[in-house]
Amino acid sequence: MSQILPKVAGVELNSAISVEINTTPTEDAPTYASLCNAFKSAAIAMNEVVYNATYLNDGGYGSSHVVGFAPTVTMQGDFMAADPACAYLDKAQWEVGAGRVTDIKMTRNGQTVTCPVTLTSIAIAGGESTAPNSVSVTIAFNGKPTVTAADSGDATP
Repeated sequence: MSQILPKVAGVELNSAISVEINTTPTEDAPTYASLCNAFKSAAIAMNEVVYNATYLNDGGYGSSHVVGFAPTVTMQGDFMAADPACAYLDKAQWEVGAGRVTDIKMTRNGQTVTCPVTLTSIAIAGGESTAPNSVSVTIAFNGKPTVTAADSGDATP
């Protein structure tokens, strides 16, 4: 007799997502550190730019086209001083301009997304006296990301 699995058995878990940040963006060879060691949550926002048009012959109804994106990834977790990604963010929070620019590699659902990014809204410290310091960052994409299917190696620039 075969077992029938519940529908929820096929959901993707957030723990299967990998996000890495380049902690040496000004050097020739990138050094990637995982943001998954200290961070507990990641939220992706596509921030679509939508063109809406209503034409005279549409009877008052409109049409929409997605014409652009400004994706961001917002992450929150516990600050760990010895963690390379946390140490990098600790220094970057006091920088402006190029000091906040790096790149990321994010893998989920068989796809790897790479893109130059700007680190915004870095916040370290906060919370209750008996809790670890918090850390949060919003990662804003700079331009169109490259999406590579893990099984095919094909990239979409």
